[in-house]
Amino acid sequence: MLDEHLQRRAFVAIAVGGRVSEVLSRTQRALFSAARSEERTVQSIPRRLFTIPLFDLGYPYIEALEAAQLAIDRVISKMAPFSLEIDGLEAWPDLSAPTLLSAKIKEGADQISQLRAALCRPLSDFGFPVRDGHFVPTIPLVRVQGTGPEITLPTTPPTSTFEVKTIGLFVEQERFDKFSIRNLWYRPIGGSGSNPERQSPVSDIDVLRKQLEEKLSQRTTNFRSRRVRTRVDDLTTDVDADDGDDPVTANENRESP
Repeated sequence: MLDEHLQRRAFVAIAVGGRVSEVLSRTQRALFSAARSEERTVQSIPRRLFTIPLFDLGYPYIEALEAAQLAIDRVISKMAPFSLEIDGLEAWPDLSAPTLLSAKIKEGADQISQLRAALCRPLSDFGFPVRDGHFVPTIPLVRVQGTGPEITLPTTPPTSTFEVKTIGLFVEQERFDKFSIRNLWYRPIGGSGSNPERQSPVSDIDVLRKQLEEKLSQRTTNFRSRRVRTRVDDLTTDVDADDGDDPVTANENRESP
């Protein structure tokens, strides 16, 4: 259980699960071998954290993430699930000096960009340090540090398709004196069995804040003294690689049959 009055690094992402994650896991091993050299440090991202990152929320207090959940719900309740096609690999920023090796999104990238654009304003209005602008959705697989020979990307994996049904929020946690990432919640695209057309639209941020305040006032918590973490590593990649610590529930988003 996370202490609600701690600041934790948090990010919003689409989790990738099912057989697609199996394909990506095999691809990841090939990427790891291709990037490895005496001069480089190569780190594989745990399979339970295969995601399409959308936003880095910085270091909010855990209770502040109620606002993120409310803002995300208001947007995705009016959307419908959509399919993505994963096809191809890329090195960022380039093959000669990469820092991140990722899988590319072939079909569905436009829908992800539209989803991200729709979420940007509500999250920003609640004070989260989100950034708009050019965005290319990818699935990070391997992190690379150091210099070395130019990388030759392995054979492109088979094209894989899965349906995006949820948006997840992931937070940093300290466990057994180590930092790792856990999923805090998933929110369903299109609502949870509800008809989005029946929901009254809220366009005024003051009304949205009032809803949040009412929601928070109903909660009872035991306050503790605040502590601040100052770790600044990229939590989408710098994680505890022990997959057994915190099994993923990313099968909310599964591939198409």
